[in-house]
Amino acid sequence: GPRRMVLTHTPGLRRLQVPSLWVHGRKDTLVSQAVVRRAAESAPGARWVEVDDAGHLAPLDEPEAVGGAIVSFLDGLG
Repeated sequence: GPRRMVLTHTPGLRRLQVPSLWVHGRKDTLVSQAVVRRAAESAPGARWVEVDDAGHLAPLDEPEAVGGAIVSFLDGLG
């Protein structure tokens, strides 16, 4: 099977001073949902979005869903 990606920078996410958007494709076989969710939960002010019909390249798989998530995130900042 495919190799899994490991996010080793997760401890540093607590120092983020800006809001962040975390987008994960539900069909992603490279980075697990648990890893991305844990990273997002470590970042202050983070927002988590999972895209149902997307894999690791969510913006290519589901550009409208990812674009909508970005617009919604940015609208929420202002």
